[in-house]
Amino acid sequence: MREFRSKLRVLLIDDNADHLRGVKELISMESNYDVVGATTSANIGINLVKKYHPDIVLMDINMPEKDGLQAIQEIEKLNLDTRIVALSGYDVSAVPFALAAEGACPAAVLKTNVIVPLYYEDGIEKDFFTACTIPAMSATRNGTVSGTAIALALALTSGNVYACGLDLAPAQGFQHTGPNALEAQDEAKDNRLRTKQTRIAASACNGGALTVYRDWFAAESERLAKRVFRLSDSYPFVHTLGKMRDVDWDFFTREHASAPSTTIFPRIVRTELPHTDRARVIRTCADACFAGDAYDAELCPVESLMQKRALTEHERAAYTETIARKKAQFVRELEQRI
Repeated sequence: MREFRSKLRVLLIDDNADHLRGVKELISMESNYDVVGATTSANIGINLVKKYHPDIVLMDINMPEKDGLQAIQEIEKLNLDTRIVALSGYDVSAVPFALAAEGACPAAVLKTNVIVPLYYEDGIEKDFFTACTIPAMSATRNGTVSGTAIALALALTSGNVYACGLDLAPAQGFQHTGPNALEAQDEAKDNRLRTKQTRIAASACNGGALTVYRDWFAAESERLAKRVFRLSDSYPFVHTLGKMRDVDWDFFTREHASAPSTTIFPRIVRTELPHTDRARVIRTCADACFAGDAYDAELCPVESLMQKRALTEHERAAYTETIARKKAQFVRELEQRI
């Protein structure tokens, strides 16, 4: 039986030091995981497994001194209660990351990967990106993260888009909407004091947000059904999504049997603004953006709302002054960061 721990212990084995640092920083951001070791050597990794008995091992398959599959076989012979996740040798640094302004990302990923900034048409980001000559892509704000991702995918490719999961239903017996790999990780921390029944109690309630999401997909299904499919291994989905089709891996294989073997990503052209000009351009852009009240609700949502609801001119003037002060503070902090 697995010993109860407050955090899952993770061991990283990857011969690429940059990838190792990036993955380590990414996992360290999660409160449920504890990275107990990281090495670029398969042999050292095996010794670390013997020493720390980790819950999870992330193993790169393409290792120089010893093949990752051989290392996995040796670890399995130890008969430890350790889950091994095999990683391919694909260069993840070649994958662009599309990030919205509110998105969080490890510094190592920002340094090694191409970042494609996203902006919404109703936000301030577009004006800043334009002023600083930073290439960015428009994203659709439609109330659902899945819907935004699908809209972006449809804009990037003329081919089909596949969604894995997307049941949008509360999952009885699971904390997360199934199918979801996170369940296996959460289940490892179940114990007598914190039982599975306690953990999944909230999932028995049908949240209103899921209904809103389903309604959006159903309303857009006729448009999406031409190129968007819900992909699974015959998973028994609770809800249909309008006219969107559920397909299996056989369908996926047939559709893409003749597809090119190479992956083509959007071409990103860097036209960075000289560092010496950044503060000046940012200040000019900020002054232009903040001259009116177009972005007050985004930068000062509470004060903007109270300003509109003010009953007297004195109250309205007080909130106007607070908004102006906060916008000036925002500009100063932005200049300091740059």
